[in-house]
Amino acid sequence: MFDKVLAYECHSGYYPRPNNEPKCGVDGKWSSKPECYKHCEEPTPYNPDYARTIIYGKAPYTESSSYTFECNKNIFLSLKSKGGGYINNCQTDGKWTDRIGCCFVCYRYSGDYDCSFSKSDCW
Repeated sequence: MFDKVLAYECHSGYYPRPNNEPKCGVDGKWSSKPECYKHCEEPTPYNPDYARTIIYGKAPYTESSSYTFECNKNIFLSLKSKGGGYINNCQTDGKWTDRIGCCFVCYRYSGDYDCSFSKSDCW
């Protein structure tokens, strides 16, 4: 039994934690617990008048999946807050981060596909 890898499956809609292979140690204990993460749903498409959604990866979406937007003319990709880059990532709880959106000049992305006026972003 020593050094054997635990094979496990997750319930529908969940996937095993990547690179997690619980092994039986010489002390008879497992090296880690089996973990299952929730899949993310297809990202909500942006209003086509403003942008096109670009998804990196295919369904089912896991923690290695991400997406961004290609904003239309005179509309700019905006960050809700600094850090994380210009992408939204699938999280282990099955929800996407909500960091970016497409906004007009002088507006900053405020979340939930909405922009708000930002004097500091005005030229």
